[in-house]
Amino acid sequence: MAQIKTLYSKLNALVPHSSSEEMSSLPDQLDEAIIYIKELQTRVEKLKDKKESLLEPESLNTASPVSRSSKTAILSPEIMIHELGSILDVILIMNNVGCNQLIFNKVVRVLQEEGAEILNANFSVIGDVVFHSIHAEVDKESAGNCKGAAATISKRLKKFLHDS
Repeated sequence: MAQIKTLYSKLNALVPHSSSEEMSSLPDQLDEAIIYIKELQTRVEKLKDKKESLLEPESLNTASPVSRSSKTAILSPEIMIHELGSILDVILIMNNVGCNQLIFNKVVRVLQEEGAEILNANFSVIGDVVFHSIHAEVDKESAGNCKGAAATISKRLKKFLHDS
């Protein structure tokens, strides 16, 4: 039974939660996880389709440079934040075009302003897409409640990306 509770806890930690501060019942948490997984599956399928359409040789050969660059410009920055205790994993996905370094720097600054210590940061470039991965630890003393700090960081980062 303890193993099941541990697994439920791990699953619950991976699912972004609504702004509600109260603890949801176990069935509600499972429903949230199912909905979140289905949303991720849909998003993955859309991204796979987009990738295939961008990699099709005939579409790249016949498209003008302007239309090709407009295809990549459509992809706006995305951010995913996973919280596991005091550890935050921030995944930032964006085009390798324009000022992605400024966006990355702003994300790091927000994390530091909210009392998170950057443990590790790296990136990968695949085609025109840059994947940034930032591992940080929320300082319990300066940030107070870890979950509250993670929620605040998440809101600030998503607002920043939405506004940019």
